Amino acid sequence: MNVLLAYPNYQHRDKSPPLGLMYIASVLEQQGHVVNIIDFSVDKQVNFSASIRKSDFFGISFTSQQFYEANKLINHVRRVSEKIKIIAGGPHCTIYAKEVFDALPEIDYLATGEGEYTALDLVNGVHPLKVKGLIWKEDGGKINVNPSRPIIKNLDDIPFPARHLVSLTKYSCSGVILTSRGCPYKCIYCLKKAGRTWRAHSTDYVISEMNEMREDFNIHDFHICDDNFLANPARANEIADAILARDWDCTINLWGGSRVDLIAKNEALIAKLAKAGLRKTGLGLESVIPKVLNSAKKGITLEEVEKTITILRKYNVSFFVFLMVGLPNDNYENVKITKRWIVKNKIKEFGVSLATPYPNTELWEYVNNYGRWLVSSKDIQKDFSYHTVTKVYPMWDTPDFPAKQRMKALVELIRFSTIRTGYISRDKVTIAIKQPRLMLEWLKKWLKLSI
Repeated sequence: MNVLLAYPNYQHRDKSPPLGLMYIASVLEQQGHVVNIIDFSVDKQVNFSASIRKSDFFGISFTSQQFYEANKLINHVRRVSEKIKIIAGGPHCTIYAKEVFDALPEIDYLATGEGEYTALDLVNGVHPLKVKGLIWKEDGGKINVNPSRPIIKNLDDIPFPARHLVSLTKYSCSGVILTSRGCPYKCIYCLKKAGRTWRAHSTDYVISEMNEMREDFNIHDFHICDDNFLANPARANEIADAILARDWDCTINLWGGSRVDLIAKNEALIAKLAKAGLRKTGLGLESVIPKVLNSAKKGITLEEVEKTITILRKYNVSFFVFLMVGLPNDNYENVKITKRWIVKNKIKEFGVSLATPYPNTELWEYVNNYGRWLVSSKDIQKDFSYHTVTKVYPMWDTPDFPAKQRMKALVELIRFSTIRTGYISRDKVTIAIKQPRLMLEWLKKWLKLSI
């Protein structure tokens, strides 16, 4: 079969290849199918219609923020071909499941959870009724929901992502690699799209994939995008040992972030990873207010945060702090406390976002029970514009932290991140050059203190 896979444009994401589609492609190719990938974030000069006409299946993966772009692509596919089978997947489809068919009536199949073997079954001709993890539409329009597909327990069974199907030179972060899936922790805002069961590739698999990236694609900067790379410190230690044994000249970026409690408890591991090439990590603090951290079920303390900062600086590992505005028990007065903490700890790189609820999370239920929705629940799936970079506005609030105060807190902290000790990051300069219209939008908000 000929399969066309597509990733919708999302100009504000880091430019990295679509690993999820590349895993699906590798599984399909292993079974003899012909696969092409189009990433509309970087592939600007493609004959999309011609590719559609050559294909038997069209697969698309998207997040909620990409909904409208995905909708446009799906409608175009159906206009070009009435016969092609359309499969939708990705985080948005896992979140909304059957409801996606109401919003995207042109799709035939919807894959929830991990999509590699759901896609393979369909392309291999297995009857939809027998495909686990599938929601599908009969010719008469009836929607069927099949049993869920079990998580992939042995990740080493999956071939390496099909990097040869994308133009890696078009990406600023071409070296993305996923060494584990899932996260066992219970943060209330997080939808575990890969499940709570943490599973990992073996050290041999990870090192073999890294070696292929080096030898076949000239990649020496590895961006590990696991939800929780350090979940098993012993495995992380083995990977560091293997890299050091090969004397690779490489850099490692824990792109997906790291839990501060695991760093605080494993200084020797961080020292070894730094020797192996670790240069940067993200720290998902979300708040520096203990009451808010407890409400969000982060399972970390400020003492652990500050110990982590000390350890990372000791071994010259830079870090980016992620913060949220509007988690339960947050309020506008916390902005001053947050600023003081940032100054005290000499934090240079940090980002701020609004706490955004998704279905099937504790935060969603919290809003239902204690908050107020500012958008219609029927429109939530179709319009996540409040969560894009240029059209940010809360979708919910509470009496003690109303929407206007949330926006004021958000913009104050964004302004503070810009002018903090005159710090201008390389990333900000890059955005200013490549996306001047985006920077103009943020400049307007920065000046007005409102959005």
